Amino acid sequence: MKLFAGLALLFSLRALAQIPAAWQIMKDKKQLCQMAVPPGWTADKVMPSMVASPDKKASLVFSNKPDSVSYADLAKMAKEMFKPATILEDSPKRTYFTSAPKNGKSSIYVLYNTSPKCEAQVEFRDPAFEATAKQMLESLKPAK
Repeated sequence: MKLFAGLALLFSLRALAQIPAAWQIMKDKKQLCQMAVPPGWTADKVMPSMVASPDKKASLVFSNKPDSVSYADLAKMAKEMFKPATILEDSPKRTYFTSAPKNGKSSIYVLYNTSPKCEAQVEFRDPAFEATAKQMLESLKPAK
């Protein structure tokens, strides 16, 4: 039992360590999903689920989906809409892929099979931003 508790603590600390200390937590419009974003990112005043970098070269849209909508249907619709170029994960827990660059912007999408289901898409111009975009998307989860 002590071993299980110790492992649980280790994994929870590891998850916390993945989000840089200066990052801020943003919540979607209904306050049901949250994710971490770099300092200086701001939410749109009308649509708080739309968040942009200070230089406006990267943006994020995230939301929640009710349990009444199936994960499989949401994943299928996302693949039809965003046209995956590289599948990073396609499992019962997470759909995660990059799309081909369009109009000079790269895009990465993620959908988590949680309750509620949380989804997000990050668009960015600078290819060097990809690792940060993935870190942001991997922080997406139901709000606390």
